[in-house]
Amino acid sequence: MCKIRASKEGMISRFLILVMLAGLASCAQQVDQSPQSPGQAYQRSPEVELNGAKVYSEVLALRGEAATHMAQLVYRSSQAEFQGPMRWRFVAEGQQGEQVTMQVKQVQIETEESGRKVVIHADGLGGVRPFAMEKIRKPSTRKRAGRLKSQRVKKLEEPVELPDPRWMASFEIPSVLQLFPAADGRITVAAKIQVSSADYSETEWVNFALLPEKNTTKPLKFRRTMIEYDGVPID
Repeated sequence: MCKIRASKEGMISRFLILVMLAGLASCAQQVDQSPQSPGQAYQRSPEVELNGAKVYSEVLALRGEAATHMAQLVYRSSQAEFQGPMRWRFVAEGQQGEQVTMQVKQVQIETEESGRKVVIHADGLGGVRPFAMEKIRKPSTRKRAGRLKSQRVKKLEEPVELPDPRWMASFEIPSVLQLFPAADGRITVAAKIQVSSADYSETEWVNFALLPEKNTTKPLKFRRTMIEYDGVPID
């Protein structure tokens, strides 16, 4: 009995060791930071030029879907139908081999009507993002099944022309932002962005703004994007 119990305990201990090693191996895998093309739900802001790259925002309105809150940007869930909460990313699009990295060093967010303001410093934004060729998402080829196999109608799929990949870097604010243009009024997001090439770096405050849109069926309405050369992050 003692030998059987010892052998069982040995098997259990070996199994636990294998599980721990597998967990460590999965944690050691590197995260692919290559930029990917966003889905059609993302809305793109006007762009500005920074160190030869086009810099703009891409915003996804979650329209009331469940989201983790962000400190000082929590808003009542009853306002969820007003185009929020949101995912917000910054994108720099350049020429292959010219731009090397992009870094968002600070973000300031301010709402006009609700009077909320938050500052996200560099330690809450991650590190440098390398430029790379964009990975184009192929359209889904999933088909809806009919009631019976004999009743299914096979349709010839027309070839889809995919866009050329872009040389770009992107960074998404880690937290979902509890922002609602119809309730918050104008939403200003100012980001201190650095775009670096092999021999030169340029850093400026880039000022993005969303304007309130009462009709929630329409896309988000952006104001003209501006670079604040005088260093003022939010007007």
